[in-house]
Amino acid sequence: MNSTQASSPPVNRTAIVTVLMLGTFIAILNQTLLSTALPHLMKDFDLTSTTVQWLTTAFMLVNVKLKLLFPW
Repeated sequence: MNSTQASSPPVNRTAIVTVLMLGTFIAILNQTLLSTALPHLMKDFDLTSTTVQWLTTAFMLVNVKLKLLFPW
């Protein structure tokens, strides 16, 4: 081994895959909870389906922006 080459730390692939799977599960759960609550929100706040679609889109866009802003 050449003295100028730096050794990289070992990568724990199991931990990386576990974190990715957990993050995906939470994202899907988050959207499912919102979808379940939408009929109640529409009735309680007297919203149209068009308004709720825009709110859902805005919610998902904010989630994506925050995930890109704070990746850890």
